[in-house]
Amino acid sequence: DTSFSCSWSYLAGIFDAEGHIKLGLCDLSIELRLAQKDSAILHIAREFLLKTCPTGAKYISKGASAHYLACSGIRTNRLILEKLVAAGLIVKRPVALLVLSVCTVTHSSVRNTIVKHVGHQGRYKRLDAAGCQRARQIKCLQHKLRHRVASCKLEGIEQVECSLDRLAQEHAVANAETRYQFIRSDVRSLLRAGAKKLPC
Repeated sequence: DTSFSCSWSYLAGIFDAEGHIKLGLCDLSIELRLAQKDSAILHIAREFLLKTCPTGAKYISKGASAHYLACSGIRTNRLILEKLVAAGLIVKRPVALLVLSVCTVTHSSVRNTIVKHVGHQGRYKRLDAAGCQRARQIKCLQHKLRHRVASCKLEGIEQVECSLDRLAQEHAVANAETRYQFIRSDVRSLLRAGAKKLPC
């Protein structure tokens, strides 16, 4: 039924169940995303957000198993999070409050604390502080390369490309090592807790 009137309380409920809060890898940007199999619900939510929070981008896309409503724009998303918290957000309340505190604490400390409050689906994909720093360096070189190409400044492009390739390879290797360390640590913790190895 799509005839009901959307509200912040309703949004808080579905966001608790199917919402996702993402803090930027390299900056203090915030992205909010809501997943639903029925896109009609997302269209209602989008219309409500366009009326109550008109600034910032709000778009719906289709994934392999669900539709997604994504909202971008740090000021808009901070306002949305404040409204959701005030409307009774429960499950994602700790993460929302952490993200809203990014003006008073460091980016890395917020990311590290968020990890303790979210699920394990992306545990081995999340970047640590060193990974975020490498990602910033790569992003900076990519921007520098695009600027040189756009302004037809071909001198030094090969050197920038080589530096970018080297950093990307180092980033991939370091990320793999970090994931391996996380897995080893998790396995040891499970064994200490009484987990048993399955026979091969």
